[in-house]
Amino acid sequence: MSDKEKLEERMIALEKWKGELDIWKTKTEGQRAYEGLVHHAGQSAMRTALIINGGSAVAMLAFIGSLYNGTLDKSLLKAMAHSLLYNIIGVLVVGAAFGVIYLGYFLGLFGQEEENKLSRRYSICMDICNYSSWILVIASYTLFLIGAVNAYLIFIGTCGP
Repeated sequence: MSDKEKLEERMIALEKWKGELDIWKTKTEGQRAYEGLVHHAGQSAMRTALIINGGSAVAMLAFIGSLYNGTLDKSLLKAMAHSLLYNIIGVLVVGAAFGVIYLGYFLGLFGQEEENKLSRRYSICMDICNYSSWILVIASYTLFLIGAVNAYLIFIGTCGP
């Protein structure tokens, strides 16, 4: 095999490698864009849970304050306070979700080895933090739902026919 043929063969191999590199870059960029969208959606879900529970707690507190004039039935006040408590706990739970997700980000930064790869142990910890934050956000929405249904039932019971 002549030098010219060897050079041509190497050039073909180089072009093939460049093509594979371009495919890898495209896949990596797509994956990063997808991860960014997932991150944004998760942050939006946590912010929404915080706003819903916090707003509901403030509204419930304002409503209880406007009703309280000394002649309010104590059992009604206790029942309304339970609805308020669900929303307050919901705010705390979503706050914990924010903390857990940022712990996962910290572990991701701390656990990087050479060439920007995560060690398996830190990757598992990040996954646990991620799944835990999902569970906490769902729990926060559930607490809002319980508090809202509880308040609705109280209103129906006191304002019904």
